[in-house]
Amino acid sequence: MTTTFGIHGSCVTRDMFAHVGMEDRLGFYQARTSLCTKGPPRSMFQFDWVERLSSAFQRRMVMQDLRRTPLEVNGVDVLIFDLIDERFNIHHAGGQLLTASKQFLYAGGQKALNSEIAFPTGSEEHYRSFRRGCEYMRDKVLTSNIEIYFHDARWAMTYRSSGLILEFEKPGVIAGSNRRLERMSEIFIEVMEPHRILKASDSLVVGDEAHRWGKASFHYVPEYYDEIWSQITQSSA
Repeated sequence: MTTTFGIHGSCVTRDMFAHVGMEDRLGFYQARTSLCTKGPPRSMFQFDWVERLSSAFQRRMVMQDLRRTPLEVNGVDVLIFDLIDERFNIHHAGGQLLTASKQFLYAGGQKALNSEIAFPTGSEEHYRSFRRGCEYMRDKVLTSNIEIYFHDARWAMTYRSSGLILEFEKPGVIAGSNRRLERMSEIFIEVMEPHRILKASDSLVVGDEAHRWGKASFHYVPEYYDEIWSQITQSSA
């Protein structure tokens, strides 16, 4: 039996499926949305400004966050979470939390919804909000028979360029992001109790200047994706 996967996370996990040529095994992919914003579906916002985004993918991601679109778990055997898209600020508008992704901001969502930052990134209020989102998601997933995998990803401090290993600029920013990811990972694992934790060795957490999406701390060398996929296939057929 072929395993069908879903992703709630970022390009990190999505890029792995593209790299190994297994995109046909993806049932759905939801990104650019924080677990902090999770809750019942909502329709109180007006959405016409979202159409300013030229990419259908970007429009869909922003709309899914604003509407709190439920995960499409029907027909999915394994749901993989990663937390790389927890890098965005959380805004509030009309008492509602939403993800201030780059796409949200590019489209003018902050002005259209009169939104503002809900709490400082990395604050205790931020972590409490993240925990509540995990608890909401856990309760939803418990009603299904799918398995939860956690892709415990980190920002790379270095990248490969023409065979050389070089350091990214702003190492303090990267280190701060990884400290927040460490705390969030602990909360996620405690609340969600994933069936499997996927984590590459530190030596493979390296960016790739030749990556299809360009150089970034979460656009890894091919060996990284090979390692994560091998961990998945150890338990999935």
